[in-house]
Amino acid sequence: MELKTTILKHLKMLFMLIFITILLLAFIIYYKLDGSMFLWIMSIFYLSVYLIPTLFIHFKYSVISNNIIFKIDYSGITKIENGEKIFYENSKIEEIVIYGTANRILDSGYREFVFENYFYAEIKLIENDPLIITCLFSSKIDKILSIYFNDKKVKKVKLFYPLIQKH
Repeated sequence: MELKTTILKHLKMLFMLIFITILLLAFIIYYKLDGSMFLWIMSIFYLSVYLIPTLFIHFKYSVISNNIIFKIDYSGITKIENGEKIFYENSKIEEIVIYGTANRILDSGYREFVFENYFYAEIKLIENDPLIITCLFSSKIDKILSIYFNDKKVKKVKLFYPLIQKH
């Protein structure tokens, strides 16, 4: 299975943010809220809770995922970055760790924040630095890795804000 990021996948991840932004702007235009205190409070809340955290995490995921293609099969993972191919055998994979919000890890249908759809997988290797595969490659990366590497330990870690960190 080949995984790569596309504009469509970026838009799919940002869909809810775009939708909420359009609703907020329509609300402001319809009710003609010209500089009212309610508009300022609503705007600051929206910026601090929805827009800025989601755009920040999307940017970070995009930078990490840029110009990379993963090919996953039962024998291992091939990482293609800027034309350079590196193959990691299944036997060299130590464990898979999925990082995401509690709602995403538990596959809950209800999410309060837009950034709760973001998650990533860290594939710990025996001899090399870990591989990071973000949800920008596939929104089902956790299930894909579980299928192809069912003999490996899959650990799920719940985070409030799934920003990629050095672990």
